[in-house]
Amino acid sequence: MYQSVRESWSQEGEDLILARFMEPRTTGFYVDVGAHDPFRFSNTAFFYARGWTGIAIEPDPDGARLIRRYRPKDVVVNLGVAQMRSEMILFRFDEPALNTFSAALAEQRQQQDGYRIVEQTKVSVDRLDNIFSRYLPAGQKIDFMTVDAEGLDLDVLKSNDWKRFRPEMVVAECFDMNLTTPGDDPTISFMATVGYDLVAKAANSAFFAAREVP
Repeated sequence: MYQSVRESWSQEGEDLILARFMEPRTTGFYVDVGAHDPFRFSNTAFFYARGWTGIAIEPDPDGARLIRRYRPKDVVVNLGVAQMRSEMILFRFDEPALNTFSAALAEQRQQQDGYRIVEQTKVSVDRLDNIFSRYLPAGQKIDFMTVDAEGLDLDVLKSNDWKRFRPEMVVAECFDMNLTTPGDDPTISFMATVGYDLVAKAANSAFFAAREVP
């Protein structure tokens, strides 16, 4: 008997890859850093529709508002994530999926890609481990965490305490990874130092699984 087709909400099918790794569990808990929208380009909408819940971290107030409205079971945190608590300028584009804290990336997207910055907004940012300390329920296991920080994924990953907060799987963007020498990629190299192995790759996303840490 053929299985029914599963619809992906992700940009490149990341949710279906995650679903394969998460089998056979039917419920769980996720963390979505740079959640963007409750459905569009979402790596977690597939799971929310099936009864999962989690923490959605989104610096754009409009995006955070939409997620609160359409995904009321999620905890929505309207903050950016950085290596220290402060304020940063969020470059907001006419295509909200491109919003970024990276001035260099914002300039590139305007000059080379033809998109337009519509607003520059000062936004509060905090470390990922601080956000977990405040919003993660005590004893809560994180089945997976997905990170989409538009050019600053590595900064997000470096802001976590990987001994205290240890998702079973992590998805992060790795745009220029060479598949023949993946260890040369700084994100993959960093994740190895905190005990995670590369286990799968989509076009622009890398999937990491936690090793047992003594």
